[in-house]
Amino acid sequence: MEDFLNEAEAGVVLITFGSTIDLATLDPYYVNIFFESMRKLGKFRFIWRWDGPMPTGHPNNLMAAKWLPQREILSEFLKI
Repeated sequence: MEDFLNEAEAGVVLITFGSTIDLATLDPYYVNIFFESMRKLGKFRFIWRWDGPMPTGHPNNLMAAKWLPQREILSEFLKI
């Protein structure tokens, strides 16, 4: 994960909706909207908290995991 973050040309976007929303059940139409938006912002890296198998066709600038060290990720980039 550290290499993935450090290789970001323009920055990193952390996407998490907490534990109350299961994005794996999100309609594929909306998942594709997220994916296309990420592709258009190709110089950014995205980290997405995602439960379940990642849909096919996800962009190369996306890393997804069921659990993320959110505090550590944010403190690295915010220098907390």
